[in-house]
Amino acid sequence: MFRYLWNSRSDASPDEGVVEDLPLIDEKAVEQLTEGLISHYLPDLQRSKSALQELTQNQVVLLETLEQEISKFKECNSIVDINALKRALKLQQKRQKEELEREQQLEKGY
Repeated sequence: MFRYLWNSRSDASPDEGVVEDLPLIDEKAVEQLTEGLISHYLPDLQRSKSALQELTQNQVVLLETLEQEISKFKECNSIVDINALKRALKLQQKRQKEELEREQQLEKGY
């Protein structure tokens, strides 16, 4: 039931010196203390684990939603770019038409 820990070596490491300070250990007491420690902290740890899992799941949903919103934003920007190109094209066509009309009036004048 009792275990005696002793280090008879003179070249012991610092960790081994700590063990020398505890010559008698009641294994049943260690087991009971361990079980008590686990029973005290385990419920909190399980709740924390559950909360972290829920948080992780919510983050995944948030990331997916964010990716969808980014795609929509890019699509809207593409539409805006297309509309800007259409306006630029119409303006260019108008200027070309005006230039052509001026050249035709100059030809009629000569």
